[in-house]
Amino acid sequence: MLFRSPSQIIVHPNYSSNGDAYDIALIKVGTAFTLGSTVATAALPNNTTESVLDVNGKYATVSGWGKTETGAYSNRALREVTIPITPTGSDCGSRPGNTICGKYDAGKDSCNGDSGGPLAARYNNRFYVVGVVSYGPVECRGYGVYTRVNGYINWIATNTGVTAQ
Repeated sequence: MLFRSPSQIIVHPNYSSNGDAYDIALIKVGTAFTLGSTVATAALPNNTTESVLDVNGKYATVSGWGKTETGAYSNRALREVTIPITPTGSDCGSRPGNTICGKYDAGKDSCNGDSGGPLAARYNNRFYVVGVVSYGPVECRGYGVYTRVNGYINWIATNTGVTAQ
């Protein structure tokens, strides 16, 4: 794993540790990454792309170094799993606005330690970050909740200059 120290962390101004709303932050690294030929950056979804990707029955891939199905943390390799998502409905119970529900599928979902990791989906041969791991059941056997990135596009652009595509 290639480690970079953060040079700046910007937490959403409406975030409160007492709740799950506005659970998003930006991290600027001090030294840029060099991407190889098999790695590419993911894009931020504009409204049109979001309307295609964030619909009931679509699938997205979540990745992280959190706990695995055995309860151990993944310290050797980045793990990923593709799960069905739903932007509406009560599958994840009561949840804040601007979230996506990741459906627990075949014993797999995000888990403790994956928080802040991407929920990405492919559209027109490009990956888009549609969500960020926010929270889920303590035992990691249920539906996970992801902060919907598209709901914060203006805030992201204001703080980074990066816009939706």
